[in-house]
Amino acid sequence: MNEVVGAAIAGATLAAGGAVWLLAGYLIQRFAFRNPEPTAGTVIATSLSASMLLFSIVALLTFHIRYNNPGGDNGLVQTVR
Repeated sequence: MNEVVGAAIAGATLAAGGAVWLLAGYLIQRFAFRNPEPTAGTVIATSLSASMLLFSIVALLTFHIRYNNPGGDNGLVQTVR
């Protein structure tokens, strides 16, 4: 029964994440692009592109901070290099 509860919690978490992801795409379409009636395709495409853009920005900032911060050297950079 414990595995069933864990699977149910994981499924609910995944569903909630998907709902938030689609809601973000809808809100971007509705208010940023001023689209009064966004379709499912535009919402999914907007959500996907926003996710890719956010991932790219976080990756760029992470690598910039990791490799260009001489005062924050904690040994990890030397291990990777």
